Amino acid sequence: MDETRDGSAAEVLAVRGLSFAYQSGSPVLHDIHLSVGERELVAVMGRSGSGKSTLLRCIAGLAEPDAGAVLVRGRRISGKERRRDNAIGMVFQQFNLFPHRTVRDNIVMPLRVVDRVPLATAVQVADEHLEMVGLSGLGDRRPTTLSGGQQQRLAIARMLAMRPRILLLDEITSALDATLTADVLAIIRRLADTGLPMLMVTHELTFAKRFADRIVVLHDGRIVTETSPEYEQTLTPVTEMDQPPNVQR
Repeated sequence: MDETRDGSAAEVLAVRGLSFAYQSGSPVLHDIHLSVGERELVAVMGRSGSGKSTLLRCIAGLAEPDAGAVLVRGRRISGKERRRDNAIGMVFQQFNLFPHRTVRDNIVMPLRVVDRVPLATAVQVADEHLEMVGLSGLGDRRPTTLSGGQQQRLAIARMLAMRPRILLLDEITSALDATLTADVLAIIRRLADTGLPMLMVTHELTFAKRFADRIVVLHDGRIVTETSPEYEQTLTPVTEMDQPPNVQR
């Protein structure tokens, strides 16, 4: 992949000089430069509190950085634009599903409300994406009847149905046990095979080393390592990361 520092067409996502601090003045991110190219899966790792989730929220337009720019396919766009045109999709650790709606409606509603998709088309798209993540036949159930892994797969399907240009994944397996984690990571692996660009915050070092194209390590809001997975010796700091609590079974 050809990479440049000015947001060329080779980069689906380019982050340039991004900095962020809390209202109290406490700095979180310092001059972050990062890119994700066509068909790339980039893993972001680091200890809890290193700024990983804040970085994704700034990229998605959910938090306003104090400095820097986010470019999508070479075009600088504001946070409001990113939220409005679905250029960047994001899946969170929390499932953020509508518990009073059916599994299918959790996908249909955003298509109808945000993209004005006709009902019949939205239902068809929803069923296709449920099948894609292994939830075919569960469309009429409520999300609360699903396992944690199934709910996370539903959250992924809902975001994919919006056809983002790049997908951000924020610790999507940290609340799941080993079996459910494997199911969700299998979905991510298949998405990577389709060529969907992804930026994934994760504690899953083994998965990142095996399937990511690049691994970025954050420490105290700064990128301290950016490397290909085969250079495992550079990843020593992340092998001692805090482990996420509250595992769901």
